[in-house]
Amino acid sequence: MTDIVGKVMSIIAFAVIFIMIITMYLGRAEYSKEAYIRNEATMFIDECRTTGRISPANYETFMKQVATLGSYNVDMAHGKKMAYASGYFNSDDTEIINKGKYEQDYLYTGIDGILEGMFSEDGESSDYNMRTGDTIEITITHNAGMFYRLMQWIAGANLTNDGVLIRYGGTVGNTP
Repeated sequence: MTDIVGKVMSIIAFAVIFIMIITMYLGRAEYSKEAYIRNEATMFIDECRTTGRISPANYETFMKQVATLGSYNVDMAHGKKMAYASGYFNSDDTEIINKGKYEQDYLYTGIDGILEGMFSEDGESSDYNMRTGDTIEITITHNAGMFYRLMQWIAGANLTNDGVLIRYGGTVGNTP
């Protein structure tokens, strides 16, 4: 009877150690992929911030580099700096309050608008231009199934609850 208990315990110990080794390996591999994608995203966005444009060639190169590592969603947003008058009429419409004053805000264009600006329906492509003071940001999320997310959690991968790997951005014309 003690031989059977000993064999069962050794099989359980082997299984636990085997699973730990696999998850440690997956964690290291996932961390390497995350670091590579983070580096590529940082270089891509910093180049866009420096040049003030997103070129179709750079966008396609970046997307190919990300796609080689798995299934990811890449979302971008361009914030166009806008100024508008902050003056308004008083309650009886006889006087403008804050006349000559203005406020600043951003008008955001998502990935669909950016792609429409770069790729036209007739097959032509052109740069998506931005101005100094605008913002550009990128969010990369992992499209993973439940089993893969469980393995990442066990391995200690750097995923938040919504699967976001990277959020990065900044102001155009203001590079690090």
